[in-house]
Amino acid sequence: MDGPVFDAMLKTALEEALRRDIQEAPEVPSPSRRQRKRMRRLLAGPRRAGEGEAVQGPEAPRRSRNPGRWLAVVVIAALLTGTAAAGLALGGGARFRAMFEENSWAADYYKNAADTEQLLGLGAGMGTTLLESGGLRFEMLDAVFDGQKAMVELRLTVLDPDLLERLQEQNPSFGETEILLENSRDVGAWGYSSAPWTEAYPEEEAQAGQYSLVFSINDEILNAGGSCGIRLQDLVLYEYGSGAETLLPGEWILFLTLRPTEVLRLEPDAVCRVNGVDWILDGVTLSPLALGLTFHREDRDGRYSRWSPCRDLSLRLKNGEILDIKGSAFVGSSNTDVEARIEFPVPLDLDQAESLRVCGVDIPLHE
Repeated sequence: MDGPVFDAMLKTALEEALRRDIQEAPEVPSPSRRQRKRMRRLLAGPRRAGEGEAVQGPEAPRRSRNPGRWLAVVVIAALLTGTAAAGLALGGGARFRAMFEENSWAADYYKNAADTEQLLGLGAGMGTTLLESGGLRFEMLDAVFDGQKAMVELRLTVLDPDLLERLQEQNPSFGETEILLENSRDVGAWGYSSAPWTEAYPEEEAQAGQYSLVFSINDEILNAGGSCGIRLQDLVLYEYGSGAETLLPGEWILFLTLRPTEVLRLEPDAVCRVNGVDWILDGVTLSPLALGLTFHREDRDGRYSRWSPCRDLSLRLKNGEILDIKGSAFVGSSNTDVEARIEFPVPLDLDQAESLRVCGVDIPLHE
């Protein structure tokens, strides 16, 4: 048996064994009202690793540089070193559900289309529930996945007293963050937010040096499911006017297993005329937490026409109500192609949706 065949068989066996542990995992306790309020603020403006800016508007995609075989080695190493000793716990979605329910603006705006209860069935397998290495401890507390968007909550604990003293209660970050997939394709839209644990969860007891990290990963290529890793490199401190200071060099990788989840996928081939240019709407992907759109133009030698489809989007419900779609937007565009992804401020009940309106064109969502 050659190396590639053995690697594939071993990885498959490990993933199957981990998935079987999902049903035996204990439920994750729900956060308090003040905790949910802080989580909402964190997710309202997630940041790209090392940039410190809200993830909105045009963004260049990040490339995953690690193939599936390397990620399989990470899984094996975690098992052997005990970082996955707790098994594959199911992120039940209770913490994220509570967060969305506390969002009064979104709940009121989408009152006839919101469905937060469905998050309880969108759990993702948390492979690295505990990772302690290089003076840092990571705990994965909750994870959900709706077919194209994953959300992960981590607790970071800085164990080194000297490192804590250097931080001086400031918020650390990471010099480089990367999303690893088995197929090594690009993950086009992701970001994370961080805050001291005592600020994010003031009602909970916490030890010194604990921080809350909330990741949001939004990309259609996640739909196939499988292993997904979060790679963090070099703990750094960003200070205004002086750039970044590396406090602790190192690399930490946490993985989760995304369960294949069906999303609504359409190929409208509809013509949307914007700024005097015809754009062809090639694809629509709709899930409870996100909307994806792809366009191209056939007159590739025509004049430049940069635009954002996020400015003219609405959803018609079966009861006749019209909802203007709002949320965090990720847009990548060129002279000939446009790709947009919008993260909703609350999970949508897709059974209530009748049609999508894009740049003046109505796209039926159900036959």
